[in-house]
Amino acid sequence: GLVDALNALAKSTAQRLVNVISAVSEQKTALAGEKARRELEEMQRALEEERRRIEEEKALLEAERQRGEAEARAKAEAEALEVTRREFERMQAELAEERRRLEEERAKIEEEKRLREEAEAEAKRIEEEKRRAEEEKRRKEEEAARIRAEEEARLKAEEEARLKAEEEKRLAELAAKTVGYAKSPDGSYYTVTGMGNSTRPDVEIFSEYQGLPVREIAEDAFKDQVSITSVSIPDSVKMIGIGAFDGCSSLRSVRLSAGLARIEDYTFNSCTALEDISIPDSVSEIGAFAFYGCESLVSVSLSRVQTLGESAFHGCRALGTVDFGASLVTVGQSAFAECTALKSALLARGVENIEYAAFRGCTALESLSLPASIYNIGSYAFDGCTSLISLELEDGLRTLGVSTFSGCTSLKEVTVPDGVELLEDYVFYGCSSLVRVSLPDGLSEIGEYALGDCTGLEEILFRGSSHRWNAVRKKAGWKSGTRGVRERMADAK
Repeated sequence: GLVDALNALAKSTAQRLVNVISAVSEQKTALAGEKARRELEEMQRALEEERRRIEEEKALLEAERQRGEAEARAKAEAEALEVTRREFERMQAELAEERRRLEEERAKIEEEKRLREEAEAEAKRIEEEKRRAEEEKRRKEEEAARIRAEEEARLKAEEEARLKAEEEKRLAELAAKTVGYAKSPDGSYYTVTGMGNSTRPDVEIFSEYQGLPVREIAEDAFKDQVSITSVSIPDSVKMIGIGAFDGCSSLRSVRLSAGLARIEDYTFNSCTALEDISIPDSVSEIGAFAFYGCESLVSVSLSRVQTLGESAFHGCRALGTVDFGASLVTVGQSAFAECTALKSALLARGVENIEYAAFRGCTALESLSLPASIYNIGSYAFDGCTSLISLELEDGLRTLGVSTFSGCTSLKEVTVPDGVELLEDYVFYGCSSLVRVSLPDGLSEIGEYALGDCTGLEEILFRGSSHRWNAVRKKAGWKSGTRGVRERMADAK
């Protein structure tokens, strides 16, 4: 500001001086004489006075400028000094704050150190107390274990003494009532021979007798013991003799040994009260008449049985459910004959042979499943199954015996498989509801009365040519008792 003013004044004064000099020069030229000279001198004096005044003003302005610059420098220095002072004070404050913070940090570290030392001391104390407590606990446990062991030893001794007394008492009682046992010829096991001194209705056979295993039940061992109601056979027994429980008419339940391989002939023959028996998976064969006449038996599972002997379940009139299993190969002669409550026979793949009269007289049998593995169905196998409605015979079948399905009065339709060449005598005799029969192209002979008295028969379909049908030997009376039956051949138009 002040410097700029001085510079402006100097420029203005210099310009005025230049103007004056120019004017003087002009006047010198124009004026003449003394008057002009005096005026010029007066003007020079005025100019000098003006120059001096200007110099003074310039000096004053210079002094003012220098003073202003000094004041500005002083002010700047003062301001710098003030800034420095304030910075110094700030740094002092920060230093004081840092010192305070460091003091607090040190105090905190000291406090943490003190607390850590106290915690370590407390941990050591707790550890020591824990060690002492564990030592005390171990001592008490050892003491308790010792006391317990002594008590257990005492109780065990008392229990052993009690059990020994009870066993002696039981053996004494059993000695008077036990079933009979006989040692084997080689002296390695015992065989149950019969009731012995026992009069109990619930027969219990020991797995071991006088230190040796009990392995067998003798033939006819309990035959006709009508007072027996239940039998428990231990797993040590591997063989039950023929007729072992034949005629035990009061026997209701049996527990068979798990390792038994075969149920022999007549084993439970005529056990008319028998309701419950579980056949173990180990049994692969059931002998002839094994359960013949068990009129109260309701269900049976043949899970691993391969062969059923003659009349195995003949006359089991209450038998409504049979699980034939997946292992069965042969259904023996009359195996389920007269099982009048049996409603279904679902034979699994693997069955090959159904023998003579196997299901004869099963009057409630409605459902029959015969797998393709069957090659033979024996004579009278399903004779008199009056409730049987439908029948599917698979292609594996080769033989249908005499009167196989005779008297199946509810049977409506039959397709004889291609592998059957001979339709035996009376095979469908008396199937009064039979409407349609389909016969194979390979058929060579139809036996006597094979379709006799099939009074509802409407159609015979021969799956071959008319020439082949004419070549089939048809015995006397093969469709006797039928009326208006249509014979239709595969090539008929």
